[in-house]
Amino acid sequence: MACHGLNCNNTKLIGAHIVPRGFANLIRADRNSELLKVADGGVSKAFPQLGETDGNILCADCDSALGKNDAYAVDVCRKFASDDRANLFEDNSVDAERFSIFILSLLWRASISKRGRYCQVVTFGPYERVAREIIFGARPISEMPAFELIISKLRSPRHNIDRIIIDPVRFKFQKVNAYSFVLAGI
Repeated sequence: MACHGLNCNNTKLIGAHIVPRGFANLIRADRNSELLKVADGGVSKAFPQLGETDGNILCADCDSALGKNDAYAVDVCRKFASDDRANLFEDNSVDAERFSIFILSLLWRASISKRGRYCQVVTFGPYERVAREIIFGARPISEMPAFELIISKLRSPRHNIDRIIIDPVRFKFQKVNAYSFVLAGI
């Protein structure tokens, strides 16, 4: 099996993270805390402690290329400070295009994965090729008008919502496929 990276034929693939490992590290209060998996059957400690990986999607070089935007997104989420009194937020220091490309790359990785919950939930269909070209820098994100991003921040007076990650869920929004997920409360 060859790497799914743009113009890459490397067959030496690695265990690439769908949701970047940095988010698992970010939501852990300390290195000894465990991540819990919440599913239909209840809560268990069976969650991969550094996130789900797929050894059939990317080589080390292509994973590393995407990792630059992964690290940027983790940093944005780490530094984000919400105002619990405000209903809207704005952070002019965030490179919106770069953050959007990261989100697109996370969904693209989930769409090409054949791992359990991802292959059943995320699919890009005819957009897979153009998404790959965008996330590897061959096209600008403006060439994918079907991709729109809405960001919100969870709030709770009683719970530390910055420690929540929820995998993508597909739903219909105005008759088109949409995905919702949470990364460190965002």
